[in-house]
Amino acid sequence: MTVTLKEIIDEVLINLSGYTYQQDRSTYLTTAVTTTTSPSTSPTILSLASTDNVGKGIIEVGEELMWVDSFDRIANKATIAPYGRGYLGTTASTAAVDTKVTISPIFPRYVVKKAVNDTLQAIGSQLLAVKRTSFVYNAAVTTYELTGLNIENILTMTW
Repeated sequence: MTVTLKEIIDEVLINLSGYTYQQDRSTYLTTAVTTTTSPSTSPTILSLASTDNVGKGIIEVGEELMWVDSFDRIANKATIAPYGRGYLGTTASTAAVDTKVTISPIFPRYVVKKAVNDTLQAIGSQLLAVKRTSFVYNAAVTTYELTGLNIENILTMTW
């Protein structure tokens, strides 16, 4: 079974949300974000399902943090500041329709991702990989050579 970093982060975020009384407020995009910049001459304007909880400040779209400069509650739009894409060192990226937008995230994804990566790096060589090795049964063979397979320990054996 292969577990991706995204699955680990999703699980950590679910677990962390149970340790706070404050819950993330969210909405979603009704129009895709197709650019990665927000110049003052042509700022990124997000079309949202609702702007009820949106205010000036940080929002999270995917793994990117953005700084909302202004918002329009009638048109359900949020304008991103010229310095607002890739806020706090996150990577500016595009986003599809229906992508979740978290308003003032309690645990931003990039912070959790950095913490998980820092922990994995700190563990270093103590982190072990598990892999499966199979042998084809041969009645004439009573032992199998394990050298060259980079095996330190055998966790289980089945036949």
